[in-house]
Amino acid sequence: MDTNVLSEVVAVEREIQRCIEIERVKSREWIEKIKEESQEELLREQEKIHETLRNASDEARKEAESKAALVVKDALAKAEVIQKLKDEDLTRIIEKRLTKILPE
Repeated sequence: MDTNVLSEVVAVEREIQRCIEIERVKSREWIEKIKEESQEELLREQEKIHETLRNASDEARKEAESKAALVVKDALAKAEVIQKLKDEDLTRIIEKRLTKILPE
């Protein structure tokens, strides 16, 4: 009877060890799966960030180009107005400005 009990205890212990090993394997597989999913998620997030940066950069470039175009357009319009001035009008404007800069 004692041998029978001892055999059963050993069998149960072996079964416990087998279950523990199965759980270890499952745990390692689960950890690997989580690692892979995390890496994939990280790559997706990095791509989203890069796309956001590209879009922001494109928008900033377009805005800068638009502002530059307005500045150039304004400068051309002013240059056209100045070119149409008669010499005597231009001389009068320059003299008026000079008196503000260099009072007599």
